[in-house]
Amino acid sequence: MAQKNDSPYCVFAARTLLTQLNRLTEQMDGAKKAEDVECVHQMRVASRRLRSALPVFKDCFPKSFKKWRKEIRAVTKVLGAARDLDVQILFLEDFLKNISEEKRKKGVARLLLRQQQKRDQQQKQVVKAIDDFQANIIINDIINVARKIIGQSRLKKISEKVKTINPVIQQLICRELAEVLSYEDFIYHPENMTQLHNLRIACKRLRYTLELLLPLYKPKLNTPIKTIKNLQSLLGEIHDCDVWNEYIPIFIEEERERTRQYYGHTRTFGSIRQGIEFLNTAQKKRRNEIYHQFIKEWENLKVEKLWQSLRDIVMLKSAVNKNMQMSKSKIESVRD
Repeated sequence: MAQKNDSPYCVFAARTLLTQLNRLTEQMDGAKKAEDVECVHQMRVASRRLRSALPVFKDCFPKSFKKWRKEIRAVTKVLGAARDLDVQILFLEDFLKNISEEKRKKGVARLLLRQQQKRDQQQKQVVKAIDDFQANIIINDIINVARKIIGQSRLKKISEKVKTINPVIQQLICRELAEVLSYEDFIYHPENMTQLHNLRIACKRLRYTLELLLPLYKPKLNTPIKTIKNLQSLLGEIHDCDVWNEYIPIFIEEERERTRQYYGHTRTFGSIRQGIEFLNTAQKKRRNEIYHQFIKEWENLKVEKLWQSLRDIVMLKSAVNKNMQMSKSKIESVRD
């Protein structure tokens, strides 16, 4: 059900979109220059938050949100590939510094070099994606639509204080929470890499939605958001380990073939392989440690009934609003 554009809720939605869009655009020049990896990271986060906001507030922008979401998704995808490589490079640089045996450094250094080469190539895609995004009308479109909503509310002197929460939003949160919980049967089997990764995505989606609505529920959402963020971080580390463990055997074969083509034999490849396999063993061990830490955290949340608490927070707001409306109706009927 579409909201009136000048309703307090849509004014809140318009301000939220402008905030996220500003955070995205202020990082564009830095991301194109690639002088600081944080620019790509912050722009990617802002694009994800902006994308997450659109379905939350789609009733306020029924004619635009699908188009906007599609355009933002395109730039997010390219930024994601660049950010993943940045994270891998930072990890390898740190891992390399902590290797004490010289014979293990050569392989890790070679892997680092290859990832840096990939990142240099990916930067071309980053620049193109940002240029295309800037050339598109979407930035001005979002700004104009959002400012129009805010302007109309001021002309009509409508209060910007949101007194009721759109039931659609409450349903969205409950649906996203249900998706998170739907993975519980899979998480107790560490080999379920796909499900653990999908759970991480579901946690991130729920967290972004809660953060968007934090001004309407604070401070009650602070603890759930912090807890979900911690879960997401643990699952992210597990996923990073899984990516390395899947990619390293592929890299070994690719690098062996490069060595053969360059030297005409693979006799020198042994010194490279030793360091790479050392990394692989370390990542498997790290994965096991983080996985058990995650399971412990998940069990603690069940004991603390965090999920039920979150559901109560969201639906209590609805119940309070409903009771207020019923009381108002009763008063008006008495007056009549």
